[in-house]
Amino acid sequence: MFGSDIIDVAIGMCLIFLMASLICTAIQEGFEGMLKMRAADLAKGIRELLNDPDGSGIVKALYDHPMIYSLFKGEYDPSKHKNLPSYIPAASFSSALIDIVARGGLQQPNSPYPTPGAGLVPTVAQLRSAVQTLPSERLQRALLVAIDQAKGDMDAVKTNLETYFNASMDRVSGWYKKRTQIVLFFIGLVMAGALNIDAIYVANRLGQDKALRQAVVSQAEKMVPDGAQAAALTDLQKKSFEQLRGQLTGIGLPVGWSWPPRQYTNCEEAKPATAVAPQVECPSGKLFGVDHKVFTGAYMVVGWFITAFAVMLGAPFWFDALSKLMTVRSTVKPKTEAAADKPEDKPAAAPGKPPTKAAMAAAAAAAPSLPEVEFEPHSWATGSKDKGVL
Repeated sequence: MFGSDIIDVAIGMCLIFLMASLICTAIQEGFEGMLKMRAADLAKGIRELLNDPDGSGIVKALYDHPMIYSLFKGEYDPSKHKNLPSYIPAASFSSALIDIVARGGLQQPNSPYPTPGAGLVPTVAQLRSAVQTLPSERLQRALLVAIDQAKGDMDAVKTNLETYFNASMDRVSGWYKKRTQIVLFFIGLVMAGALNIDAIYVANRLGQDKALRQAVVSQAEKMVPDGAQAAALTDLQKKSFEQLRGQLTGIGLPVGWSWPPRQYTNCEEAKPATAVAPQVECPSGKLFGVDHKVFTGAYMVVGWFITAFAVMLGAPFWFDALSKLMTVRSTVKPKTEAAADKPEDKPAAAPGKPPTKAAMAAAAAAAPSLPEVEFEPHSWATGSKDKGVL
């Protein structure tokens, strides 16, 4: 049962880290909606991709192209990004770029591209000739490589440009994820302090309180149904901040500032634990010669930092870990319960070894005693009616 208890504690910790991650992600998404950092990262990545640092050349022509312009409201301004799209399909990017290079950009003030020419669909040869007029040598080389690898197929050129765009966007995603993790850490630290989510204290309470472990496991079974993990995670991510906070406090875990004050062991003048304070108290107010409140605060802050680091891993990580632990528990728990209910077998005597006198005497004493019969001499000869004739 000891291994089963450890699994239950791990389930409780994964559950609280999952709820904390969901809350912090909801807050982070709110900041993202206001600051539009994903759109800023996308614009920065496209500027580097097309080698247009100030965004006033081919990048402006790209955002003003009808295939991209329809993805956001307002006009493109290189100095602003709040109205820009947070996502551009790779197919739209490649089609717009080919059209701009082959036919020229839209007619705009201070545009380095001429008025777009009319005519038939551009060929690969026309596109190769137009690439030579681009102001950036790096962009020329990138487009020429895509054209050379296509071997005269315009669809292959488009596919190569989509691959080129997606590879660059993977780098942009790395920027966003790195910044998101840093933001989640600080949000998690503030939230852990505000809601008093002390990972160390929660783990201690889960290890000591069986009823709390059972309640947490029961809640985890509701949150991670069998065969519908993906849908369950999506439903959790759609909940608002208030719903997630209410669900976290409703689980029954020892979080928040209304929980009884923490007490730690190894006090100088410890007195026995009581029902109110299950751990040893410090009546002297000192722990190892230092005021125990200092140790309590230090442990609490360390627990907050552990919670913040856990939040950095994200809700999908903890949901997946919780699902795996629930699967392990469903296989381990029945075995441990069956072993506990199985009667203990008595050791068998070693074969081939004669019993000792003490064992024989004990067996004789344990055997049922027969009723005593009165002895009658020569009863066999007299033919007694009761005794019979021998």
